[in-house]
Amino acid sequence: DRYYTTRPDGLPGNDDTGTMSAWAVFSMMGFYPDCPGNPSYTLTSPRFETVEIQLDPSICGGKDRLTIIKGHKRGLEGRISHTDLVRSGTLTLYSL
Repeated sequence: DRYYTTRPDGLPGNDDTGTMSAWAVFSMMGFYPDCPGNPSYTLTSPRFETVEIQLDPSICGGKDRLTIIKGHKRGLEGRISHTDLVRSGTLTLYSL
């Protein structure tokens, strides 16, 4: 009752405040932010065949969605800027 509660501080030692869960979701989509304050992402192999992310066109260069497609040929690791990511419309990432 003292150390494990449903309050925000109810799990001792849990200082990531959801960071690891967010990283897991990002990486399963095929990209993840790896440097706070740097608007770019490391690309990796997506877990899903297709992911669609709804975007706000007023702040994403007129794009209303980002579609990420899992490719099936060998690709290279890399990085992509936030601007290039949201303005791409469709991004095909290949398995490493």
